[in-house]
Amino acid sequence: MEAHNINIDLMRCVACVAVVAIHVVAVFWYSTPISLLSFSEYWENFMLQQSDFIVTYKTVNWYILSFIDSVVRFSVPVFVMISGRLILNRSNLDGSYIRKKILYLIMLIFSWGGVQAAIYLVKCILAKSEFDLIKTILLIVKGPTVFWFLYMLIPLYFISPVLCEILRKQSACIYFFVAWFIGTIVVNSILSIWPSLNDVVQLNNIGLFSSYMGYYLFGAYYGKYGMNSRTKYIIYCLGILSILMMLFCEPVGFFHNFVTPFSMFWSISVFLFFDGIKLSSHRINKLLQSFSKKTLGIYAIHVYCIRLITKIWAPSVSYCILQVFFYFVFAVVASYVATMILKKIKFLKRIV
Repeated sequence: MEAHNINIDLMRCVACVAVVAIHVVAVFWYSTPISLLSFSEYWENFMLQQSDFIVTYKTVNWYILSFIDSVVRFSVPVFVMISGRLILNRSNLDGSYIRKKILYLIMLIFSWGGVQAAIYLVKCILAKSEFDLIKTILLIVKGPTVFWFLYMLIPLYFISPVLCEILRKQSACIYFFVAWFIGTIVVNSILSIWPSLNDVVQLNNIGLFSSYMGYYLFGAYYGKYGMNSRTKYIIYCLGILSILMMLFCEPVGFFHNFVTPFSMFWSISVFLFFDGIKLSSHRINKLLQSFSKKTLGIYAIHVYCIRLITKIWAPSVSYCILQVFFYFVFAVVASYVATMILKKIKFLKRIV
């Protein structure tokens, strides 16, 4: 396992605030007439030349929110690449370690699911409504909506020993990346454009080739083998081209998916960029390490902070951009403070 890398702390911090930004922007996707559409829906309307449709969805607010959402789309892939780099490059990756990691993820899901269940019970008591036992159990088992990321990590952790064997040979890694790109990125892109094809050849089952496995292995691959300047330059160019496509495209959800060529090249570009930054300031490094240790808590708590602020200041089309900024600052600061407090409580510090 490689020595502590401050750049990983930096990437974790940046990816964490990017996740918060995505969820803040999501509030306004659903509260203003700028929701993202599937590629097929957009294409159908475009071909029918419904001009009212085009005007309605291409507002100034849409462009600004599209810019924010596009730029921070690297968040989840970068988190996955960080996980792969830290886990797959361990020298003593064995069944015991994997089992502990998986059990820890399950504990996190059930613990925060318990928080959701407690909130539900309080609401039932205050509203004097009927208590639903099945719903309570499901709240505990599913955990918060944002914990889909933890559920996704469980099979990745489980298959880590196999990926470690692939990582031993650089040529095997390249073969895997090609297979992953075709089996997941290309297939998901095709399905987004022509969903009806799935009725013919069940492409979605091919696309289940663990969508994030490539990101997971790439993080470890780059940590072990690095990358030459020419390849980096090509990826940076593709990343810039991808973000421009995401920024200036029509309101189509396909461009904002985590597992499309656009998000893939942009995410890898961001990963390479932050990994290459030279951090020499001791004070900045300490701040990054401190914030990095609280990213789990921020990830878990920020959704509650966003819900709280929407109750205090409801989303409004008139103040959309101002609210995005205020919601974002409030969610980051409030969840950071809450995490600091919870970390001081002995029996709660492990879940943040």
